[in-house]
Amino acid sequence: MTIYDHILDGCAPAPLASYLKALGVFRVVAEQADSDARCFWRDERFALSTRLTLDELVRFLADSYEPSPIISPWNGRAGFLEGDEEDADSKSSRQGAEIVRCYESAAGRFHKLRVAVESYRSNQAIILLDKARAEAKPLQEKRRKTKDLSAAEKERLKELEADIKRLRASVIVGLRSEAPAGAVDWFDACQRIIQERTVFPLLGSGGLDGSRDFGVNFGEALRHLFDFSTGNPLPNTMRLIRQSLGFDVAFGLNTGNLGQYAPSGVGENISTGFVGEQPFNPIDFVFLLEGAISFAGAATRRLGSTETRLSFPFTVNALTAGTGATASIDDHNLAEFWAPLWSRPIRLAELASFLAEGRATVNGRSARDGLEFAVAIGTLGAQRGVTEYQRFALLQREPRNPKKATPLGRVRTKENNRASLISELADRWLPRARAAVQARTSPASLAAIGRRLDEALFRLAGNATNGAAQEALIVLGVLMLEIVRRPRLREILPPPRSLSREWISAADDGSHEFALATALAGLDAVTEGGFRLPFRRHLGPLGPSNGQEAWVDNSESHTLVVWTGRNLLHDLAAVLERRLVEARRRTFIRASDPEQPAIPELPLRGRPTAPLASIAAFLADRTDETRIGALAAGLAWVRPVVNAPTATVREDALPFAYAALKPLFEPAGIGPAPVERRIIDPLPVVRHLRAGRADNAVSMAQRLVRSAGLPAPFAQRDLRQTADSRRLTAALLFPIAPLAHQRLVERAYPDLTRTVEETDVA
Repeated sequence: MTIYDHILDGCAPAPLASYLKALGVFRVVAEQADSDARCFWRDERFALSTRLTLDELVRFLADSYEPSPIISPWNGRAGFLEGDEEDADSKSSRQGAEIVRCYESAAGRFHKLRVAVESYRSNQAIILLDKARAEAKPLQEKRRKTKDLSAAEKERLKELEADIKRLRASVIVGLRSEAPAGAVDWFDACQRIIQERTVFPLLGSGGLDGSRDFGVNFGEALRHLFDFSTGNPLPNTMRLIRQSLGFDVAFGLNTGNLGQYAPSGVGENISTGFVGEQPFNPIDFVFLLEGAISFAGAATRRLGSTETRLSFPFTVNALTAGTGATASIDDHNLAEFWAPLWSRPIRLAELASFLAEGRATVNGRSARDGLEFAVAIGTLGAQRGVTEYQRFALLQREPRNPKKATPLGRVRTKENNRASLISELADRWLPRARAAVQARTSPASLAAIGRRLDEALFRLAGNATNGAAQEALIVLGVLMLEIVRRPRLREILPPPRSLSREWISAADDGSHEFALATALAGLDAVTEGGFRLPFRRHLGPLGPSNGQEAWVDNSESHTLVVWTGRNLLHDLAAVLERRLVEARRRTFIRASDPEQPAIPELPLRGRPTAPLASIAAFLADRTDETRIGALAAGLAWVRPVVNAPTATVREDALPFAYAALKPLFEPAGIGPAPVERRIIDPLPVVRHLRAGRADNAVSMAQRLVRSAGLPAPFAQRDLRQTADSRRLTAALLFPIAPLAHQRLVERAYPDLTRTVEETDVA
C-alpha cells in the first residue's frame, strides 16, 4: 500500500489556530478515513502520512467528513435557553437558535449533531433552567428600567434568581451524564466537573470567548461550507479546504477573524483599510475546534491527600519568564499552553494517550507554572519523542475584552541535568516569593527583581552553562538583600532553605571571582553553646526557630548584619571586624572529636578555602569586585563544599604586608607547631588598616606576635608599594588552606617554621 506524506503548508505551530487546525485534520482523518494515518512536524509545517492521495484527502473532507457535536447548551447563546415560546410560529431569530433548528433537520453526515440536539432538548435541567430564565427576564428588565417592582415581584425574582443559580451549577453534570458518547469529548475539552465547575482556558469560559459562543460559531462556519438539508458541500467548499491546508493560494475569502486563536487577526489596522477584520476561511475555525477536542482535562489527586484538582493538558499557571518581556504580563495572563511538537510519525492512539496525559512532573507532582514546565520537559520530551514546545500565553487585558493566545516563543527539549537544581527553589519558596514581590503593594523595582530571578531560572532550565547558574545565584542574592531591607516582606516570606552543593559545581567557571566568592560564602563558626555564625548572618537577621533557620527580629541578629551589597571592600572589612568583635564576646571552637576537649579558634574558618593565586589577583586589583560581591550574596544560601575550586597559576606577587598579617588571622592561631600555637586577637590590626595605616598595622602585628612569646624577627619593610589598606583589610577575610598559611609564615616568620615538605599551594 502506498503511503503519502502530505506537508500541510497551512498548518504551522503558530498561531494557535494553525496548530489546533493541524490536530483537527489529523484526528478527523484517522477516525473517519484512515485508521493507520500518522502525523509529525517537519520544517515548521504539519505532515500527514496517509494512504489517501491529496485529491482523496480533500474529497473526503468535503464529501464525507462528519462534524463532531460541538455544542454548548449551558450557554445562553447556544440556542437552548431562548425562553418558553407560546406561539409555535414565533421562533427565536437569534443565531444560536437558528443553528440548532438547522441541526434538527440536517442530513446523514450531521447525525452526531442531530442526536446531540435531541438529547439536549429533552434534558430536564435545561428545560427547568429555560423556564426560570424566561420568567425572570421580564422582571429583571422592569427592575433595570423602572426600579419599581412590587413586593411580590421582588420576592418572586429573588426565588427565580436562586433557582437559576442552582440549576446552572447542576446543568453541566446533568448534561454530561445524559449526553451521547460523541458529545462527551466536547464537554471534557471545555470543562471537567469534580466538585465545582472549572473551565479550560484553551476554550475560554466553558466554550465562550467574551460574547462569542464557540459552538454557535462552529455551526455558522459549517453553514457556510455545507448544505444541511442534503449534506453536500457548497460550490466553494473544495477550494476553501485546499486553501486552508495550504495546497492553494487563498483568495476571494470573506472577512472575519478566529478570535483568541489568531490574535494578530483581531483589531484595527491588521490589514489594508481601517476595519478590524481580515480574510476568513470558515474551514479553519471548523478544524481548530475539532483539534481542541483532543485536549481533555484529567482529574489528579495529590499523593496522600483527599484534595482532587483539575490538570488540563499542557496548561500551567502564567509566568512572564522566558518571554523576553521587560514588564510583567502576569496580571493579564490567565494561563500558559505549551503545544508539543514531535518529529517522529505517530498514530492517533499514541497521540491521544500523550495529550490525555499532558502533564510534566517535577519531584513527583505536576508542573504548576511555565518555569516548572520548562524544568520538566527534558524528561517528558525524551520519553515521548517531543523535540520542541510552542509556548502560548492566554491573555485577557480587561474582563470584557476577548482573550488572546499570544505566542511566547519556542522551547527545545534537551537533557539538562542542572535544570533539576531549579526545583530546590521552585518547589515551595519561589511561588511564595513571587507572590510577595509582585503584590500590588510592592514597589516596581522589587517586582522587577522577582521577574529577573524567574528569567534567570528559566534560562538555566534550557542552558547548562556555568554562566546561567551564576546568573541565577546572583539574582537570588540581589532579591534576598532587598527582602532583608523590608521588614514587612520578611514577615510573610521566610528565608529559603539551603540549596544543595550541586549549585557550586554547576556555577564554577574556574575564575578568581568565583573562587573568592565561594570561599567567602563558606565562612562558618560555632561556639561551645551551639551559637552558629555562618556568613549569611551578615546579610540578614537570621537565627534558629523551630529547628530551622528563620528571620529573627532582635538586637543581636541585627548587630551581625553589616553587609550592604554596595561596596565590596567596605563589606569585607565590616564582616571581618564584626567576626573579631564576636570572638571577644564568645568562645568559638573547632569541630573535633566529641570525646576530646574543644579547641578554641577565631571565627574565620571557611570551606572551601581561597587559592593564594586568587587572593594575589584581588590584591592587585585584577578582579571584578562587583561580581565577587554579587556571587557571594547568592552563594551564601548554598551549602558549602569541602574541596576548594581549582587553583589557577599565580600571576601576581603577594605583598609582604599580606604575608605578615594573614598568619594572625589563622583560625587555629600562629606558632611553630599545633600544640604551641597562640590565638592572637588581631582586632587592633584591623582597625589600623581601616584607618589607612598599613605600616602601623604591620608593626602592631609584630608586637602582638612577640607579646605572645613567639619570635618575630622580620624588620619593618617598605610598605609604600603594597596594596592599599582597604584592599589589604578585605583580603584578610578570605580563608586559606593550612599549606598556604605555612608558606606565608615561612616568608614573614621564618623562625616559627619547621622543616616541611616544599609544596606549592598557590
